[in-house]
Amino acid sequence: MVRLTCYVAGMARTETAATETLSPPFREALCALCEISGLSQAALADLVKADPSTVNRYARGKRVPDAGMLHKLSAAFALHTDQSYDVLLLRLTKAAAVTELAQAA
Repeated sequence: MVRLTCYVAGMARTETAATETLSPPFREALCALCEISGLSQAALADLVKADPSTVNRYARGKRVPDAGMLHKLSAAFALHTDQSYDVLLLRLTKAAAVTELAQAA
């Protein structure tokens, strides 16, 4: 079991779930959202004010973004998909947690 806390709209939302029921690793979630939104890694990097190599490391699973970057990524994808910011933030936060758990194991 793992506890995840995500701050959405100024309120903490905590979920407890079995690790195997969590979303896919962060890189998979990021790549799927890039495909759905039609954003390239370079365009996404520009939107979130990050170096393109940083976004590329996220996409290759070499790095997991911090909470601030998760918020920026969620906002960027919310503008380019029909998904809400809150749903995107929770999805990306869960995926980042799965990745961090896998890297720690």
